[in-house]
Amino acid sequence: MAEEQSVFKKIASAVGTYAPGIASVLALIPGVGTLPAAAIGAVGILAKSLGMPSTAKPEDILATIQSMPDSELKLKFVQAEQAFQISKRDQDIKELQINLADTQNARGRQIEHEKITGKPEMFLYVLSTIIVLGFIAIVGVLLFVDVPSDQTNVLYALLGTLGTGFIMVLQYYFGSNKSSNNKTAMIYNSTPNQPKADVDK
Repeated sequence: MAEEQSVFKKIASAVGTYAPGIASVLALIPGVGTLPAAAIGAVGILAKSLGMPSTAKPEDILATIQSMPDSELKLKFVQAEQAFQISKRDQDIKELQINLADTQNARGRQIEHEKITGKPEMFLYVLSTIIVLGFIAIVGVLLFVDVPSDQTNVLYALLGTLGTGFIMVLQYYFGSNKSSNNKTAMIYNSTPNQPKADVDK
């Protein structure tokens, strides 16, 4: 695996100028363990741009890069980077849609529960209140209390956890489904690396 990691780093160095996104993924491949999905996708996209199967071995990709003239490689690297960025955008859209669906399902469940029982779901409100107050309390402690240095790491870890929960609470109660849908549509309909149209035409 160490030898394979070296190959990935050589590929990253070769494509870095014209495909920085792909290079950044390949340069961070760990020395042991399974390849991250992002790395597999980046290698596959690069291989296809070079006219090779997406399942081509890293050694073959590097050999192809080393055998091609620079003028030809520049164009192929740029094409690979554009395809990689589009792939990332599509993945971001999918994650946004999943998160939106999760929020909608949670809200729908709460509404149905309150319709059936005729009572508010108190556990949800109590938990949200605890998270918000806890986040504010930790921030206050860090700002105004002289905490021993050996305990600050614990507080910062707790702050990070509560901060994530705080954002989720705000999104649940105040996030707009319409706004999220608009953002999804805007991202999906955008075209990367394209100049603005001339408004006078």
